[in-house]
Amino acid sequence: MTKLRLYKLLTMLLFVGNVALLAFIWQSGSHRPPKSPKEIIAVKLNLNADQMQHYEALINSHRAELKTKEEKMRTLKLQLFQTLSSSDTLNQEAEIVAELGTVHMSIEKAHLKHFKSLKALCTPAQIPLFDELSKDLAKILAPPPRKNPKD
Repeated sequence: MTKLRLYKLLTMLLFVGNVALLAFIWQSGSHRPPKSPKEIIAVKLNLNADQMQHYEALINSHRAELKTKEEKMRTLKLQLFQTLSSSDTLNQEAEIVAELGTVHMSIEKAHLKHFKSLKALCTPAQIPLFDELSKDLAKILAPPPRKNPKD
């Protein structure tokens, strides 16, 4: 076998190997982990179709409850920042900040109630899965980190 023929054969083998590797990577890339918190929670708890239906109803009512509370937070923050343009508003600022704290606390209680309702949907076999999931909820529900903007 001449050197030229050996190089051609080696080149062809490398090419076929690369194509096979790319096909494998592309194929295995289609099995990505779930993206949304809802999907992650459903997969980790192994929710069945009936449980998913109830879980989606829980999510919808939770979102509706949060929407009103978040609107209240926006209104209060607007009022708070409007106090910057006037003087002698120390008492008003304190009242608004206290009310903001109350609304924020009610939001956190709503989150807790939501997950207690989700736990109530679980079967006895799923409770240990829920307990394990509850350790990671803060990470699962956290917004993705922001990229540093270029100056």
